[in-house]
Amino acid sequence: MFRDRYKKIIKILLFVFLLSQQIFSQNVDSLFNLLVTLRVEDNNIQSNQFTQDEIIKCGFPLICSIKNNYDKFNQLQVNIIETILSRPSMPYSIVSPSGFFRIHYDTVGVNKVMYNLNDFAKALDSAYNFEVNILGFDPPPSDNGKGGDNKYDVYISNLGRYYGWTVWEDAVGENIYMTYIEVDNDFTGFNTEGINAARVTAAHEFHHAIQIGSYILREELDGDITDLFYYEITSTSMEEFVYPDVNDYIHYVKDYFNYPNKSLYSYSGYELSIFNIFLKERFGIGIIREIWELIKNYRAIEAIALAISARGSSLRYELNLFGGWVYFTNTRAQAGKYFYEAKDYPLVTPTTTIDYLPPQKTVNISSQPISNNFILFRIGTSDTLMAVLANSDIQNGIRHPNSRLSFDYSLHYDSYYYGIFSSTNNYVLSELKIFNDEILSYPAYDSKVVDYAFPQPFIYEKNSFLFLPAPDNLSNFADVNVYDIGMNLIYSSELPIIQGEKLTVQWNGKDEQGNKLSSGIYIYIVKTKENQTKGKIVIFNE
Repeated sequence: MFRDRYKKIIKILLFVFLLSQQIFSQNVDSLFNLLVTLRVEDNNIQSNQFTQDEIIKCGFPLICSIKNNYDKFNQLQVNIIETILSRPSMPYSIVSPSGFFRIHYDTVGVNKVMYNLNDFAKALDSAYNFEVNILGFDPPPSDNGKGGDNKYDVYISNLGRYYGWTVWEDAVGENIYMTYIEVDNDFTGFNTEGINAARVTAAHEFHHAIQIGSYILREELDGDITDLFYYEITSTSMEEFVYPDVNDYIHYVKDYFNYPNKSLYSYSGYELSIFNIFLKERFGIGIIREIWELIKNYRAIEAIALAISARGSSLRYELNLFGGWVYFTNTRAQAGKYFYEAKDYPLVTPTTTIDYLPPQKTVNISSQPISNNFILFRIGTSDTLMAVLANSDIQNGIRHPNSRLSFDYSLHYDSYYYGIFSSTNNYVLSELKIFNDEILSYPAYDSKVVDYAFPQPFIYEKNSFLFLPAPDNLSNFADVNVYDIGMNLIYSSELPIIQGEKLTVQWNGKDEQGNKLSSGIYIYIVKTKENQTKGKIVIFNE
């Protein structure tokens, strides 16, 4: 009876799908078509009838686009969308060994599970244990009994070309939601098949549930940049962190290696799980959770930059170094260096290739924000020099995502190779040179002094740290003194100077006993042996 009702729904969906092509605009209609076609495929097309390029890792971005355009659909389409994005009805369920997950499934028909349910239940528990217990992420909230009880609900059904998706329902706070997960029932014909595909999908989708259930759902933003790229970077990297032996993520990195000069935020995110792997190898896996804590209040690129800065480096340096790691893959992989699975990655495609005749050659580059350009200079018949040129322009990356910085890069040779930039904003540019597969020079590690504290105002419920300007980079530590408006000393300590994009010290905004301060204006003085900076900060304790 259930299957008969389901077939009737599919016929209705197909009718409305065809009708919508005549009555609705093309762009929004294409979103509707994608969603409706997915369910039609459930009953008519199996996974193995798609090419691997047609397989889609996650439906989360599509759901975001659909929900963001609700007001553009007509009522018939809204009704169909709500039917498709409602919880499936399955006749059976089991509870995972930990007791946290309830898995809903069927044993016959198009939704019949084709892998071991007990192994899948253990996979969900492994994802929870690693992402929550080990990494320290907050678990997703309860759904208040929507799936029959308060356990987290996972539904197994035929998703056609999709590995899985995470759907959000009622809000449980500002920009956070209760969710459920749906995963494919067989993964036949996918890049990774069977239970291994189910394992990495569990790790991937569960982190989406964490992201939008306990941190923030930030869908549409100004311009055409969203933060969804980092949602997918993180979920895809979780597959590798939880199940390092499966390696489904490697099937997607080719899109980045083929077009590495695009802005990081212009990718879907699947291609760039290696960026989180890079950050983990550079700073430890804890940086991933800190970035998500910062994303609550900052855009993704800003959060990444702040987390890197708190570890004594800068996005300017690390983005360029990441480009260097990307170079040493495949036949150029070096054991014990760079990416630990680099030999399985493709070779990066140069942005441009130039024949170089000493002593000098200039090339003009039109660069997107938050990107690396790979300029290959062919020197004579046997030598090569790859100049990896990074554009770390955070502000334009956020406010003007389609902007480009045009600059000249001149490669000179005078007993050694050196490069010179010429642009309207040289500070956002950096270079890493690789001569005959050996790094010749690293990006410059030149910080700038900032003359203001940030964020302003500092709000305890929204911010974790205040960054106070340090006066110079000649010292490793600075004396930090903070006074109230009556010049009573309320905090005094020696703090390390963070040698990042800006010279700063990091303070948590609390007094020496660890207490939050009253709302008001405070005066800070940061001293080294050579110089000092001072200014005012505004603190809100709501």
